[in-house]
Amino acid sequence: MHVHKLFCAVASFALGACSYTFNPDAPAVTLVGDEPALDSFPKINDAPTHGAELLVGTRGDYWATFQLPTQAWRAVELSPPYATEDLIADVVYPEYKAIYLLNAAPAPREGTILTIHELGSPATTQDDTYALPKGVPFISISEGGGGDIFIYWAKDPATTQYRIQRRRGGARLMPLPPGTTGTTPESAEFLFNYDGSRLYIYDGTQHLSIHSTNDATVDDDLGAFAPGFVLYDSIGLIITVDANGVRTLDIHTGKPVILDSEPATPGSYWFTSLVADGPDNILYITAEGLKGVPIDGSGPPVLVQAGAQQFLGIVGPANKRQLAYSASPSGQLENASDGWLQATADVPAWRFMERGRWLTYTGAHLGADKKPDPKMRYLEHSAQTGGVGQLMSVSLPSKSNPTPTPMQLAMNVPQYTDLDGQLGTKFGKGRILAIENQAFIGTQSRLVLIDENAATATWLCPSVTAYQLIPNSHDVLVDIITGATGYDVRRVPIPD
Repeated sequence: MHVHKLFCAVASFALGACSYTFNPDAPAVTLVGDEPALDSFPKINDAPTHGAELLVGTRGDYWATFQLPTQAWRAVELSPPYATEDLIADVVYPEYKAIYLLNAAPAPREGTILTIHELGSPATTQDDTYALPKGVPFISISEGGGGDIFIYWAKDPATTQYRIQRRRGGARLMPLPPGTTGTTPESAEFLFNYDGSRLYIYDGTQHLSIHSTNDATVDDDLGAFAPGFVLYDSIGLIITVDANGVRTLDIHTGKPVILDSEPATPGSYWFTSLVADGPDNILYITAEGLKGVPIDGSGPPVLVQAGAQQFLGIVGPANKRQLAYSASPSGQLENASDGWLQATADVPAWRFMERGRWLTYTGAHLGADKKPDPKMRYLEHSAQTGGVGQLMSVSLPSKSNPTPTPMQLAMNVPQYTDLDGQLGTKFGKGRILAIENQAFIGTQSRLVLIDENAATATWLCPSVTAYQLIPNSHDVLVDIITGATGYDVRRVPIPD
């Protein structure tokens, strides 16, 4: 995962013992505890970096991997024995379960030496090394299959083939896709399926083809498709949503199916089940509003919500599911929009969000009375550069309370995580991890743990710009701004 950080130009002002107020509406929660010293948290890096990526080692444990000020990368194990590895190469590609290291071949040889290394393994016994043709390296790595399958293309006018390579298997030499040259692999798109056994290529002539990565048993042209089609490999379908309606093509049989002939908005589609244990539906926008149809064609298209322009999610328990939607089209600043809950037999339609984004739902929240109190949470008023907003929480409407009052939990929030149902049950009861006070990238932002029932926000760490939950632990990995030189990466525990 690469985290892209946005820096905003800010008018200069005197710093010191300042307080920052970016919104006149104070949150309903109280900040508690003292600001902790940064040195109280283990520091992962020893030189400024630009954030860390979490990778998995050979023992299934997690490593924090980041680039040093030089071209080198460093990997730090996050569990015993807390090993450290330095990775030095001309080009480094950190993948989920392996690291790809590219180096120019030593003279007098030409070409590229590719080494694939797994963290925590002795290099002499586990690394795989390949001598590859000369040319600027272009590589695409399968996320499925443990990152063990990749394509390699040497960008050179003389190149006429590229290579599909399996680490623990053979290789296939493939002719260049139509619409590409030896120096332009970017004219095509390469996509591996979930386990890396098949490679899809959308070439420069807008044809889609499928190829086996194991052998030459499958090399099929699936036909021409306009940009914006959906490749649903797990069920073997290609889905198109455009002015010609909604259609599917069976990848294996070539059978086309028209699910809906009504023109649809290209690129506007979502997949969900509209009823508990019901069939998977594709939702899409037409002139009427939001429509849906079972992907398998087992039912006719239906108008799900008249006038809707976006699908925001499904909320509520299995027996009382409600559609959340927007009456505004997508593509607005930071994808902020209004938010509505669909009318039911008990409650009318309700506009719960004015111009926000990042709607989440938790059914695991328990109220102060220990009874279930499902919540919607979202960033309100986030139509601004950076997408920060007011973190709001609200109960679902009921017959006795059709328009619940949202509770403001924090201001200027770029990132939050509902901990209900995560990290063990003791982290439920309305606990939310959030960065607040980040109207711009700066040291004034902080990471807090919000307890909605107690209406408190507990200090966790200052100057945090982004975080990642560390799997199999109760800790987070945080990026801490250190000025113009970059970031520090520290490990911060989440208290009980």
